[in-house]
Formats: sequence, C-alpha cells, structure tokens
Amino acid sequence: MIISLLSGKGGTGKSTVSANLAYVASRLTEKRVVLVGADPASRSVEFLIEGRDLPEYGWIEYLTTPEMHFEEIVVQSALAENLFVAYSSRERILHGEFEDPNLVAEKISRFKGYIAKTGDVVIIDCPAGLAVDHLLYALLFDSYVVTTPASADLAGTKNFVFTIEREAAQYGISKPFKGVVVNMVRGRGEAEAVAEELALKLIAALPASPEVEKATARRRLVAKAYSRSSFTQAIYELASKLGFGERHTKRRSFLDTLLNLWRR
Repeated sequence: MIISLLSGKGGTGKSTVSANLAYVASRLTEKRVVLVGADPASRSVEFLIEGRDLPEYGWIEYLTTPEMHFEEIVVQSALAENLFVAYSSRERILHGEFEDPNLVAEKISRFKGYIAKTGDVVIIDCPAGLAVDHLLYALLFDSYVVTTPASADLAGTKNFVFTIEREAAQYGISKPFKGVVVNMVRGRGEAEAVAEELALKLIAALPASPEVEKATARRRLVAKAYSRSSFTQAIYELASKLGFGERHTKRRSFLDTLLNLWRR
C-alpha cells in the first residue's frame, strides 16, 4: 500500500500529519511502515530518526540513479521496530530537470512493484506547492490533499486541485485524489464545508490542538508525546480509515473480569 499526501502550499501541517500517521500506522500493523520524506523543505523525517544517521542518498537520487535500490535509502526509526524512513535530498523534481524522464517512470514502476511484493505500508510526504512532480504523485499513488480552513490555504488548495485535475484529465483520469484531510479545524462542520468547496471526499477532520505546537517545539511527535490528545485520536481514526488497522482502546475493568469468570 502506497499513499501520498499533497498540499497546494506550505503551512497546512502536511508533514506533521505524515510523520504522525506513519508512527501511528506502525503501532496498528505488524507490516513494515516507511515514511518517504519527498519534501526537501520538510523536517518530518527528523522526528522519526531521533539521532540516527541518514543514508548517503535520498529519494530523488533513488529516482534518478539507474542501479540504486530502494533499500539503499531506507533507515530504521528508533521509535518502532517496523518503522522506517527515507529522507529527501535537497533537490526537487522540476519541469525539464530530468535528464531521463523515462528512467524516473521506470524507477517508480519498479518501486510500486517492489512494495507490492513486500506488502509494506508507504506514506509519501510530497513537496508543498505546485510542480510537475505533484502530477506524478497524484496519478501513480493513492493521493490525498491536506489543507486547512484558513482562507489563504483554501485558496491555494483550490488552485492546486483544479490544476492537477485538469492535467490528469489529459491522461483520462477524472478524479486523481481519493479525498481531503482537513487540518486545524474547530469542528467537523468546518471540515465538511472545506471538502464541499473542493468537491472532494472528506477523509479526516483533524482538530486544532495546543499539543501540536508543544510537541513541535520539543521536536517530538504529537502521537507519541501526547497520546491522548484530540489530534492523536483523530490520527488513529485516519489510519484506521486508510486501512492500516484498528486501535483497540477498550480495557476490561476488574469487575468485568470477575463477571466473565463467574459466567463460565
């Protein structure tokens, strides 16, 4: 399973969502979970590394180097045995920058085939803004838009969605996005209004939470530092909705245990 998270502009919390989603997914499944930090401006990967050295090469080098294997850019996180990350180099895939676009297409195809065989869960934190690489991520993977209700973010996201949908239509794809994750909301109604304006299915409404700022300031994951926060609960719900697994939070009380023993 490969999903990509995209946004029309920076500041929507896309990378925060990506990193926390990867961590939560690793707790819900026994499969290997890999966060691909494809956004050079993001520090999402750093939250999962916790002091471990990054590989010599990153995601962009993997896409543009014929013989490089995906495992060469992957490193295990210190947070969970089944959690891994692949960081982004400081380059971006921009129009006309590929020396060999056919190679990139081949490497992505090879990557998808490899993940299909391993059964890994892969979450790609895509670059913010609008560039040709977004079309690749939107068309080739299960893609979700991340935005906020803020007017500037929503305006940028509308333009982003419109542009990608227009380009995708040239390839016969009418709906390149699976839906939208609305971050920093005051209530579900606000998220539903955003989804309606974008004409996208609402996948998750992530509440504005002071714990997010606190965790970010401490360079910690919200889901790890504040496991009971409303944001963390919403991330678990998102992970379950995406098919990563179910969170079992109900604990039997001492009385329930006694009653069950008595009924036997």
